[in-house]
Amino acid sequence: MNFSRGRGRGRGSNNQNQNNAVQSPWSSTTKTLASTGTVRPGHKKENLENKNRMIDMQSRYGKILDDMEASDSSDEEIHNEQIISKLTKNFDSSLDGVEEIHQSQMVQDILQTGAICCLVCIETVKRLNAIWSCTKCFSIFHLQCIQKWAREGIGRQAIQAEGDLRDVKFMWNCPKCRHEYSQNENPTKYMCYCGKEEDPPFDPWIVPHSCGNKCERLLQPECGHECLLLCHPGACPPCPKTIKSKCYCGKSSPVLKRCSQKFWSCGNVCGQKLPCGQHVCEQVCHSGECPPCPKTSEKKCMCGKKKAIRKCAENVWSCQQACNKALSCDHHVCEKECHSEDCGDCPRGGNRFCPCGKTEIQLPCTEDVNTCVDTCMKPLNCQLHKCSKKCHFGSCESCLQVVEKSCRCGKKKKLVPCSQPLICESKCTKTRNCGRHPCKKKCCNGSCPPCEQVCNRNLNCRNHKCPSPCHQGLCYPCPESKKVTCFCGSNSITTPCGKEKSVKPPRCKKQCTIPSDCHHEKREVISFHDLIDFWSSA
Repeated sequence: MNFSRGRGRGRGSNNQNQNNAVQSPWSSTTKTLASTGTVRPGHKKENLENKNRMIDMQSRYGKILDDMEASDSSDEEIHNEQIISKLTKNFDSSLDGVEEIHQSQMVQDILQTGAICCLVCIETVKRLNAIWSCTKCFSIFHLQCIQKWAREGIGRQAIQAEGDLRDVKFMWNCPKCRHEYSQNENPTKYMCYCGKEEDPPFDPWIVPHSCGNKCERLLQPECGHECLLLCHPGACPPCPKTIKSKCYCGKSSPVLKRCSQKFWSCGNVCGQKLPCGQHVCEQVCHSGECPPCPKTSEKKCMCGKKKAIRKCAENVWSCQQACNKALSCDHHVCEKECHSEDCGDCPRGGNRFCPCGKTEIQLPCTEDVNTCVDTCMKPLNCQLHKCSKKCHFGSCESCLQVVEKSCRCGKKKKLVPCSQPLICESKCTKTRNCGRHPCKKKCCNGSCPPCEQVCNRNLNCRNHKCPSPCHQGLCYPCPESKKVTCFCGSNSITTPCGKEKSVKPPRCKKQCTIPSDCHHEKREVISFHDLIDFWSSA
């Protein structure tokens, strides 16, 4: 009976891999040819054929790899250039386009580097994520992260607030620029950059999170014109339209200027009359009101007794002495400090009262009012008792009546003078607003002061510690930033601290200056011989 060989324990006809190593299709042949350079005597013809085949494959596949890489990079560059040119096509190319170039560069960074990350969760903002953009600094955050951030900020304020909360206006801040938003401005919808379309669909041919339509936001500073760019991240560029406008002083004829730069100086002397009425402005044509007159002149004080050389800008000045003008009674003089208004009637004329205010007396201004025989009975500083002394001049003394008082914390009671506060030695055991440290204030009334210690907890970046005063909840994102460079160090981008290891380095089109490890003089794009070296060493 004949049996065919199956999958048994018998030894196969193929050579065994003793070291269980992964072998490349041309590892042994390449190693023999490349490293030793010798051919075994029994296989000269076979090895020569393999060598020729290897050289042919190296040249053919090397060209294919170079063409593929060049095609991929060129396609990506063309793709991004088409987006940027489409975005800025409505701007006049004959005008100064510095701001537009800056805007295009920012969009290019968004498309190529993927370096935008949410400062709340320190994670990358992907093209399909719902986002929210700050209207002040234009930073981009995940929509869910900013909603949670706003809720926690408002919640902390509500916990710390006391009394009726219906009239309290709670605010929350942007995690980066600290711009304040009201409670009603908590984002609830995913909107495009210009705010016209909700849930903008992803389109690979436009900027991520953009609706693809014209922005049409009012340009800043407001000039009445709208932004002509397609819906875009960041601030709108200056107005590109041109108008005729005069200079600040109005002496020069109108000149054609860009709308965002319509206010300009002609460089001549202003020449407008100053508020002093005697001199003119000698500054170069400027914006706003003319500065105060810097020249001096002789001027009288308000009461007219003294003269001095003063600045023209000081229309009135005081000699800081008593007025001493005769009053209407002709017996007394004005005791007010140097002033410009009328001195008024004699304060001692007409009906007058005794010091306690109970007795009205009519005397000429030349006679003094005396005290009455009644008790003062004016309210003391404690507002609980009244002065028991006889009518007197001057202020009443402190209340000396003994009463039973409770200390501020309410733990002890004692008989003390009414004007004297009672403070016990008990220390407060409550925790402060940070929730970590005790109050320890003597005789605390329950309103513990804010914690004054430094938070000093590790931030999300794991490189720095929180420098803010001790607080509850999450710490603010790390304010530091790091630079991520390309392999040769020519180009760099700035990323938040802690994100530098996960951000893809920027693309670099310059020739690498680092010396090559192989026999080539310069580093080239990866080719087939690099793959041969890698497989041989494996």
